[in-house]
Amino acid sequence: MKKLLGFVFLGLSACAYYNGLYNANRLANEARKATREGRTGEARSLWAQAAQKAGRVADRFAHSKYHDDALLLEGRAFKESGSCSQGLAALQAVADSSPDRSMRMEAGLLLGQCRMALREPDSAIVALNPVADGPASRFRDEALLWRGRAAMSVGNYGLAWRDLSRTRAEGVAFDRAKVLSALGRPAEARAQLDSLTDVIEYDETNWLSVLDSIGTRSSSDGAELVERLVQRSDLTEGQRARLLLEDGVRWYRSGSLDSAAGRFEMVKAQLPDSLEGRMAETYLAVIAVREAERIDRIDGLNARIKAAIADGGPPTQVAAVFVRVLDQVPPVLTGEDKSDLRLFMVAEKMRDSVQAPALAAKLFRKVQEDYPQSMLAPKALLAAGQVDPAFHDSVTQMLETMYPFSPYTLLAWGIETPSYTAVEDSIHTLLKSEEAARRVKELRRRRERRRRLGGQPRRRGGNERGGAGSGRL
Repeated sequence: MKKLLGFVFLGLSACAYYNGLYNANRLANEARKATREGRTGEARSLWAQAAQKAGRVADRFAHSKYHDDALLLEGRAFKESGSCSQGLAALQAVADSSPDRSMRMEAGLLLGQCRMALREPDSAIVALNPVADGPASRFRDEALLWRGRAAMSVGNYGLAWRDLSRTRAEGVAFDRAKVLSALGRPAEARAQLDSLTDVIEYDETNWLSVLDSIGTRSSSDGAELVERLVQRSDLTEGQRARLLLEDGVRWYRSGSLDSAAGRFEMVKAQLPDSLEGRMAETYLAVIAVREAERIDRIDGLNARIKAAIADGGPPTQVAAVFVRVLDQVPPVLTGEDKSDLRLFMVAEKMRDSVQAPALAAKLFRKVQEDYPQSMLAPKALLAAGQVDPAFHDSVTQMLETMYPFSPYTLLAWGIETPSYTAVEDSIHTLLKSEEAARRVKELRRRRERRRRLGGQPRRRGGNERGGAGSGRL
């Protein structure tokens, strides 16, 4: 009777085991179907349910010959549900000790992918080594791809290229292009993608990422790919505008303002009322400032920038520093902040923060013209000559004629004297004091404005701070 009861118990346990694993696999299959049909949220939920069921089966039947199947399904399901950290133990157990080599290889691949998802590339390489370096298997190509990606993320481009050049995994051309670009071979990187610009389904995330990698190192190579991509008939207007906008930004950052402006004009013409259109107009406005040559145009240029960023958002980040500097010009020319020190400070900001050399040169020269007796006058002349090549040849003659005993005149002859160091230190101290005074004055203005509007001044730890955040170009 006891033997009979034992057989019945074993039969019930086996039935429960198979039912549990069957239900977990059924959920996994439903999750795959949901993914294929684009129901990503539902797919993640189904994978999470499959992981829970497979985990319970693995816990209850630890000595079953199908224990590793349950663990592998648990780990894969947690990975697909976006909860990689919960599946690590199951995948590690299978990768370390399963008697089935194919299961070890699959678990190692999934473990490496999870480590990458968790931003642990060194651990990913360790997990992927047995699969990528092992005998041929259906998992090796994917393992080489993922180990190449992990190596790339830690800067080991030699290992990355060795792995990525060997694998036949789908989509590897994008990764190869990124590695070649990082190795300083942007033309070869572009060649990896030339044949893909019109033959595969457009993947915006992959294309924008790889174009940034190539274009950052060679704007012309990136631009050639963009030219081919924008001809595709399957792109939406937004996708085409983003390709052109990002290419324009790369040209802008490389200093090729004419090429950048050409891209931004195309974006603005295509989608003027979109975010991309607003970004393009903002960049066009700041380019106009950087290329401007007349001080009397500053108010109009500033108004154009303010109109472009009126709705806030990303355009503000691009142009905030321009507005902050341009707003200071009228007060130092004709307003209550008029002084040689403040005019010189704004000229420096126009040169360094705004990168508008012609306007900076005009403001530096105005320091000397409006305050010829100032200790800053000869320094301003030298600064003007440095940013304005056309004026450079006149600087030495003006210094010799108007300031023959100035340490800056001697510096123009290549002689640095102790008096030069002393004057520089004095000017630096004055500029710092003037900047501090300007900030205090601005805080008082803001406080008074809030008081008139009925508001209360904000306090941060007992101190008030003012000034807009830095713009990022």
